[in-house]
Amino acid sequence: MAIKIYLCVCEAREGVTPHWLLMLVEDDAERGTWIHLVGGPSNKDYTLPIQANKGVDSFGIAFKELLSTVDATHRNKILAAA
Repeated sequence: MAIKIYLCVCEAREGVTPHWLLMLVEDDAERGTWIHLVGGPSNKDYTLPIQANKGVDSFGIAFKELLSTVDATHRNKILAAA
């Protein structure tokens, strides 16, 4: 089994700075794991949510680009590095 790693840019929302996230998707699943920063320079309070079971084709994502494909045995290493 393989994990696809995507770089995604989120849709711009009023009052929110656009941001990017990494998405991990096993094979061609409809749901994946999002790794992204929340917060920003205005409030100085950054958090790093790792959110499982998020939609791959979410309306909140403007576009995504495949970065790499890795063996699924490396999943925990990727999450630990985040």
